[in-house]
Amino acid sequence: MNIFLGILISVLAFALMIFIHEFGHFITAKLFKVKVNKFALGMGPALFKFGKGETEYSLRAFPIGGYCAMEGEDGESEEPRAFVNQKPWKRLIILVAGAAMNILLGLIIMSILVCQMPLLGTRYIANVPDANEGIAEMLQVGDEILEVNGKNVYITSDVDYIIALDNDGKADFLVRRDGEEIELKDVQLSLYTDEDSGSSGTYIDYGEEGYQFLGKEKTFFGVIGYSISETISTVRLVLYSFASLITGKIPIKSIGGPVAVTTTIVKNVTSGWKPILKLIGMISINLGVFNLFPLPALDGGRILFALIEMIIRRPVSRKVEGIIHTVGFILLLGLMALIFFKDILSLFI
Repeated sequence: MNIFLGILISVLAFALMIFIHEFGHFITAKLFKVKVNKFALGMGPALFKFGKGETEYSLRAFPIGGYCAMEGEDGESEEPRAFVNQKPWKRLIILVAGAAMNILLGLIIMSILVCQMPLLGTRYIANVPDANEGIAEMLQVGDEILEVNGKNVYITSDVDYIIALDNDGKADFLVRRDGEEIELKDVQLSLYTDEDSGSSGTYIDYGEEGYQFLGKEKTFFGVIGYSISETISTVRLVLYSFASLITGKIPIKSIGGPVAVTTTIVKNVTSGWKPILKLIGMISINLGVFNLFPLPALDGGRILFALIEMIIRRPVSRKVEGIIHTVGFILLLGLMALIFFKDILSLFI
């Protein structure tokens, strides 16, 4: 039953994230009167479809994608309302809108979770965990954590996120103590290794006392601000993780796809709705940020060409751009296939 529920939640979550992404492109395209030929949720044969105006809407058999097919999106077109014939700033907004909607969905989810918190977390240490002598020797109650490993800390979760990206069991802290900024080097923390992916990371062992930061009372604007901060914190985590992937601090084999996400959701079904909802929110933000990377075939790659056109004041060769995106799309499909088979293989090993 838990497996079925986990799979169902995963399918619905991915469908929602894909829909909201494509809807961002769709609604801004319609706003700028760009001709949209098709809007589909899912891939493969259509389960049902209907036409309204100039656009065909459809629900397709495989919940693994979706698309908003605009006229002239991938080449030349004589249609004045074609995407390719729009001013670059309009194309830029249409392209950014998909990722923006994913990040907005993540913000809404974070807001729901923040509303469930009894207090809003701060950067002030309330209790030093006895479970970790390395922390107890250096950090003190009342310290305000300003930086961890050279990265700014704005909210409580920043501390855990930044520390988790390290893999040597140590971290450098910059704290404010009695009005004075103090650097604490090589604070000994705890180290874990994920047996499935082989990746390692650092974490704070809070012991039985639970979370160790002071909380403050919730207010309307406080909840809004904290939700935005949680979203920004997740965006930073995605960027830090990508940088760690490029530098080799995080192994390639630790990357997971939809199968790995579904497996994680299945494992967390019995833990309640909050961990699952937070995972979905983080994935939605992750999807939005990743789509903005300036890589061929992604929205970010197309955004890059639009920006170049705005700078040089003339369009880049459509043929060259089309070839670059086609090659990028093939490589992206290959990467997705590798991740898929890796995730499947990990289920049986």
